[in-house]
Amino acid sequence: MSVSTRVLGALLLCTCLSAQTKPGISGADWGTTVRGEKVAIYTLAGAGGLEARISNFGGVIVSLNVPNTNGSKTDVMLGYDDLASYEKGGVYGAVIGRYANRIGSNGSFPLDGKTIQLERASSDQKIVIHGGYCGLSKEGLARADA
Repeated sequence: MSVSTRVLGALLLCTCLSAQTKPGISGADWGTTVRGEKVAIYTLAGAGGLEARISNFGGVIVSLNVPNTNGSKTDVMLGYDDLASYEKGGVYGAVIGRYANRIGSNGSFPLDGKTIQLERASSDQKIVIHGGYCGLSKEGLARADA
């Protein structure tokens, strides 16, 4: 099971547990990547009006609609409207990587008497940030390019 699938599962579970009496999860086709990979989007609806839309493309949280004081819902997620924009663009709502912050020393560190070397985009890269060659949000696509 891939890391993004496990992350998506955890996000689905967390959303289902938030003030909900009866789970409401539905999935739909969201498109196809430029590499021909089918992408789905899942809608999680809570009894209190919370609604999250999460894609299996890197575990991206596409929208998070919360009840507001006017009796309607407000999307509080910053992001794009379609899969193509997520594939091309930034990392709004994405699971970025396996770790946070910058790992210096050319992406290496000691652990239990061994030197761990993290994946780098190039051999002269001085720091590694968020998870190696790319963030988890685009891991499958970047590996195909490597």
